[in-house]
Amino acid sequence: MKLFSLIILLLMSSGLGAQELKSYYFGIGVNASYAPLNGLNNVLRHYQNVRFEEASISPEGESWINNLSDINLLVGPSISFGYMFKPEYNIEFRFLDRRNSRVSQVTNINGSIIKRELFAKSRSFGFGLSRLFATGRNDYIIGGTINVTHFVIDAINIKDPQPINQSNFGSTIFIKYIFNFSETSPFAIVINPFYQYHFTPIDFFELNRVMNPETFQSVSAEELKGARSYFGLEIQLNYFVFTGFKKEPIEN
Repeated sequence: MKLFSLIILLLMSSGLGAQELKSYYFGIGVNASYAPLNGLNNVLRHYQNVRFEEASISPEGESWINNLSDINLLVGPSISFGYMFKPEYNIEFRFLDRRNSRVSQVTNINGSIIKRELFAKSRSFGFGLSRLFATGRNDYIIGGTINVTHFVIDAINIKDPQPINQSNFGSTIFIKYIFNFSETSPFAIVINPFYQYHFTPIDFFELNRVMNPETFQSVSAEELKGARSYFGLEIQLNYFVFTGFKKEPIEN
């Protein structure tokens, strides 16, 4: 939070001048986030270890075929939309949709195969301020946002269809590298590494209670917390709509 505040103060202190809208832009692309969801992975490991700890047979007489492996990477589409109220200053809205899934298969006492699916979904909405730095043909943007992230676990063949449905707040800092198609083209490829920090972690206690109803109390509450930090990479195609603004070098 302190780092995000420092970036905002730095951008504001540079002098905004007359805040006449010069152009706006929007982009669409994909993003991938490395988010070690320790609490979720501990639930999955406990589920497998308890149910199949002896001879790969669960208490219900199910034989193990394959397990639910760890989830540490979330991938999905992304959208951005922004106003450039001066050539070097931007107000931006960002949306990241990230997800991953795991499938477990077992054979029951009748010989039928049962498939259990688990879907982890994370949707993040951010709003913030950034500054454009012109270096010639290719430019870059440094900025940050305040965001709210909604995290959902959907499951098939597990008793509760939504054992996790939580929201938390956080902040994101990013550096966008802009590769223009040409000096006059409105299109650009944007590569955006970012770091996202959540003020509170996702709690997977309820998921553990649903998936491991007989033994959930043997896992400590601290082991069921999700990671607060996400490291990510976003790649977008951006389109800039100009309204009387001609791109020119920025004077520092």
